Amino acid sequence: MLLGMSDLHGVPATGIIWRLSMKWRSAVDRVLSALGLTHAQYAVLAPLSGMLARGQQPSQRMLADGTGLEPLYVSKLVRALERAGYVQRTHDPADARAVRLGLTPLGQRVTTEAIALVVGMQDELTAPLGGAQSPRTCDFLAAACALLGVDPAAGSAHRPDVAAIVQDIVRAGQSLDAALERAIAAAGTDRGTWRILDFLAGTDAAAPFEDVVARLAAENGIPAKQALSMLQALVSRGLLAAQDGHVGLAPGGRLLHRRVSEGLVRLAGGLVDDVADTELLIARRVLGHIAERAHDHGLI
Repeated sequence: MLLGMSDLHGVPATGIIWRLSMKWRSAVDRVLSALGLTHAQYAVLAPLSGMLARGQQPSQRMLADGTGLEPLYVSKLVRALERAGYVQRTHDPADARAVRLGLTPLGQRVTTEAIALVVGMQDELTAPLGGAQSPRTCDFLAAACALLGVDPAAGSAHRPDVAAIVQDIVRAGQSLDAALERAIAAAGTDRGTWRILDFLAGTDAAAPFEDVVARLAAENGIPAKQALSMLQALVSRGLLAAQDGHVGLAPGGRLLHRRVSEGLVRLAGGLVDDVADTELLIARRVLGHIAERAHDHGLI
């Protein structure tokens, strides 16, 4: 992801949460790749496993409500996981129209391994805060729950575990990512262009052209020649300005970046309007620490 991590000052709370969630999704993808799973599949398997452990027999609607994902998206994921042999669907004997979800023995084994990997990753990422049980991590949990409108003590005398925190952040990130996609589309551009504009908007001055090409290539897994072509195309469109071996935002690029940013604030700002300023500041500080930690450990 082409985002500057060295300076988060001036970034709105919604931007911080979105950045962290995107980095977290990437980190989950990486750690689960050994099992052949993605973060999206994990976002279905882990909650389903938890529901089954509590004696529930969830329908797809219940699972969608529990994860915060769109029902159609959950249906698509469930069908793919069923084909992979991880999930099984059975008709409810009390209602022929209802379908109940379960995990196959293989699905349960894989889900157990996946949860252990993700929890281990979160223990590492929360180390700068003193570990999963530290007061700072508990403050982070309280702030995350406040942003989601969730009571951390509801239904239990214990705080949710680290795996639950991951799921909540992914849910919040998916919502903000959808808002970003809408803002990008409304501005008539694409995500690749936005990433480049957003990176250069965070620099104080024009950056060396070679450095931008190298970073773009490394963070997107593309050849340097392709990265160079992308930048040259934006220069040709008048979105970037290149001079003396440096490249920065042209007036057109700044305008487009501002339009997307303002659109994102309009779409996502309502998510935090009723959250106290102190809670927002705690969330921003802790999310920033974890995002930087993920960057330092090569997870993003």
